[in-house]
Amino acid sequence: MQITYTINKLDTFVRISADDNENIKEYLLYIYKFDKHIRTEAAQNSPIFSVNIDSTGIFRFHAFAKYKNGLVIDKISEPFFINSSFKSHEPLDVKCLERGSFFSREIDNTNFWCYFKKSPYKRLFILLAGNIKRDNPVSLFRFDRWSWDEKFPGSILCISDPSIHMAKNGLTLGWYIGTHELNITDLMSRLAIEVANQLEIKPKKIICYGSSGGGFASIALAHKLGATAVAINPQTNIMKYEDKPVKRFLEFYSPSGYVDENRFSLIERLKNKNKTNIVYVQNKFDYSHVNDHLMPIMETLNFSSIESSTSIDGCNELLCFEDDNGHGGEPADLVNKIIQLSIKYSDKK
Repeated sequence: MQITYTINKLDTFVRISADDNENIKEYLLYIYKFDKHIRTEAAQNSPIFSVNIDSTGIFRFHAFAKYKNGLVIDKISEPFFINSSFKSHEPLDVKCLERGSFFSREIDNTNFWCYFKKSPYKRLFILLAGNIKRDNPVSLFRFDRWSWDEKFPGSILCISDPSIHMAKNGLTLGWYIGTHELNITDLMSRLAIEVANQLEIKPKKIICYGSSGGGFASIALAHKLGATAVAINPQTNIMKYEDKPVKRFLEFYSPSGYVDENRFSLIERLKNKNKTNIVYVQNKFDYSHVNDHLMPIMETLNFSSIESSTSIDGCNELLCFEDDNGHGGEPADLVNKIIQLSIKYSDKK
């Protein structure tokens, strides 16, 4: 049994599929928001439901199918994010941060869409996203690892890349860089400090976390803040990444074709030393990222070999693993170790 759905600004269309739909008598659909049951769609003969969702949050569908012989099967969907208006703005304030919610913050006419969950621990994890799929308007709001709040011993702040919303050319990856005239990394650092100040958390207790393009952005943001970064299979020089996403990004960054090495390369950024610590996590089977991104930055980060080790100066950590998935996220069995390593470096500051 499968649940598929298509989301637009008016309705969400949900389709329930089973191996033998012709033998099913009726379908029923429960709707959950933040894992709380909020509505039941009446039983019907059609496997397609038209659902109006007029609020913002994390939703799940629980579908039931009743066969003609009385047998009932059911399926629960994966959680997904819906923003009902795509235009509403909830101001950043103490109440917002206390209850945990989605909010948007405008800084210098740039909108940052965020998901926040508070923790009693005096530590802030900023979770950044990588490449997106432009399947529908909701997919533009990407919050990687938002459901991992119980794994992180601290508050979490997921930030969706404003570049994706601003670009008109089908951009799928923006590295939180912005344009030649607009520095999104700098604006995002102001947002991070604003949230941290509300929570009475110092910058050294901020950990920026992401993979792939989100890993690049995590290092760039941590460098700006003097914080700790976790980067899983990151790009370190976007000009060495795949041609299609880079081409679209360059069109967005500067129609004139201007290339800014200081903003596109982490090697250039990190030449300006500060109190940044980096936990660099690399799959050895992601060969292009090993050769094109890890190898060139090893001297900058003071790594002596492509093996799990602490840097020569004791400021950074290289954690290597082997996974046939190649360029993907971190394996589940490494998550806790990665988080604990990042806390170790954050606590050393």
